[in-house]
Amino acid sequence: MINVDNYQPSPWPDDLAPEWEGFQKESFARWWTRVGQRLANLHPTLCEQWLHKHWKQSPAAFLPLDHISWRLDRMTTAAIVDQVHREWARTLNTEHDFKVFHRNGGEKHPTARALDLGAWDYPIIVLETPRGIRNRHEELPDVRFMLIEGHQRHRYLAARYRLGKEVFDQDVFVIALAHA
Repeated sequence: MINVDNYQPSPWPDDLAPEWEGFQKESFARWWTRVGQRLANLHPTLCEQWLHKHWKQSPAAFLPLDHISWRLDRMTTAAIVDQVHREWARTLNTEHDFKVFHRNGGEKHPTARALDLGAWDYPIIVLETPRGIRNRHEELPDVRFMLIEGHQRHRYLAARYRLGKEVFDQDVFVIALAHA
């Protein structure tokens, strides 16, 4: 069982962090050139969307990067909505979520534009949890996948699905811990 409230100091080495100059974060391309060899066990897009984008602000910054493997799976929307657990930002409101992303009369959110065409622009990232998870309130032994990155994409896909809009299978990055 994976403890998802593991708020100890992150094991992520500080020298892998994206660098900042004032309020400007270094580009992904520059960062990847600098640190990519040390993260060779991870897919570059996964690193861009999770590590570079969020770094230690990610609630999953407790995961040891050198013990993570990954694969790209194709999942049905039903499986994504029904089986991917949202530990952080759990609340979903179908009508509200659809309106927020679809923006009737305005320019759609990039997530909505991508999913309205069939597939999201970047796969979400889920952690495989073969024995479930434990948080500070409960043990959830039946949770098999936990959302790590892509909460907005997941939220809009769930809204489309629950409203009966056309949905398609999606690519999903599945990460796993070597010792899980």
